[in-house]
Amino acid sequence: MTTKSSITPNHFLRYLKKSVINHLKENNSSKSVEIERQNEIGSSNDAKSIIVSIVRANEYLQVSTSISSRIALSIPKLKHFFFSYYNLSSDFFIKFPANLTACKLRKEVNNEFFEKLDTYKVKAIILVDPDEWPELFFECKKRGVYVFWINAVSKKKYVPLTKMLSFAHYFSKKTKDRHSNVFTFAKDLESRELIQTRNLGYKINQTVGSVKPEPVTLSTKGRSKVHKTFFDTNCVVWFAAGVYEEEIIPILKCQIELTESIPNIHLLLLLKNQSLNEIKVEKSLREKGFKDFRLVNYNIFFVDWDKEEIIDSLYNSRVTLLGGSLYTDRYEYEVFDPILPISYSSSVVVGKNFGHHKELICDLIKCGGIKSVKENKKCCDIYSKELSQVIFDSLKSNTLANRISNAWSMTTRSTGFTDEIIKTLKGTLDE
Repeated sequence: MTTKSSITPNHFLRYLKKSVINHLKENNSSKSVEIERQNEIGSSNDAKSIIVSIVRANEYLQVSTSISSRIALSIPKLKHFFFSYYNLSSDFFIKFPANLTACKLRKEVNNEFFEKLDTYKVKAIILVDPDEWPELFFECKKRGVYVFWINAVSKKKYVPLTKMLSFAHYFSKKTKDRHSNVFTFAKDLESRELIQTRNLGYKINQTVGSVKPEPVTLSTKGRSKVHKTFFDTNCVVWFAAGVYEEEIIPILKCQIELTESIPNIHLLLLLKNQSLNEIKVEKSLREKGFKDFRLVNYNIFFVDWDKEEIIDSLYNSRVTLLGGSLYTDRYEYEVFDPILPISYSSSVVVGKNFGHHKELICDLIKCGGIKSVKENKKCCDIYSKELSQVIFDSLKSNTLANRISNAWSMTTRSTGFTDEIIKTLKGTLDE
């Protein structure tokens, strides 16, 4: 059973107002004053239209960030807000366009927003959730706000005879139109039929299917140091993304071994601990027996936690190793999002730990879209050799092309369904 927060639709929508105001204050204080003034007089003529995405279930976080990003890219003139009850991963911002803002969905929300929802011209709410949220559907209906219920699931429920005898009201026109503002995209055929038989006015899409995590490709301005260093060069580049401190040694040993056979190979290193720099890493390695070790001698290039730096690293890398996946199978270790390298046509390598991406990574391994490295806890040297062998094999042109093709095919299998959702959403905005 999916765990949900105790937040009511009224609480959420009231909290949304505060979050939007805070966001506008951060970006332009004078505009925020003007919007507060509009709110006082109830005028919404000049307010910025927005689209809101909500995810309540942790297992739908990756799906939600993907579809929200795609919607924001497809409708660039509007502001978009993404609300989640759970903490987002440290790499989520890499796939978020500039017009999409992440907000924390909290229990301790204030009580201001709902009555003046129209002030902010909320055009639509995207709910990626198997469970319906009737209260939210009803309150949005009163204010003319469309809801897009994605991956909807409905199951047969036991209904007491006393309730069955009072079902006459379900056939009234008012009841039939109760959720006519809700565009429903069912996860399976059974759910679609059950939702339809309830006769509550849902606008049910005939296409059935589950929206999956999908690639989201953003452009950069070409100003990053990675772009300036590696764009249009003959360097062979691979990327270790989101690496923990205890993963550094096998990765560096792997690079040292690779440079012996591929002199022009470069490693882009993105460390999880942002306080670590080249000097601290070199000092730490020398203390561990790497005498006179210098990163530059082995073509090791540090990458900052900057969106453009990371995107350009993914663009220029033939292979990406998912940081957090080496050495441990502890679930709390965050693994770099595999959708990110796939989005930029980089082959993917993963260790033993799959983290929150277990289902997706297992599917990718089965279809040959990801290569996994076997763990060897007894000897770090053996592990680094296994890693270097996998990286080396992954750099081969045929293997590289096949892995990228398989990964793209598997992760874009619901793209047509998402395109249909976006098309329907755009149609409501044109009304």
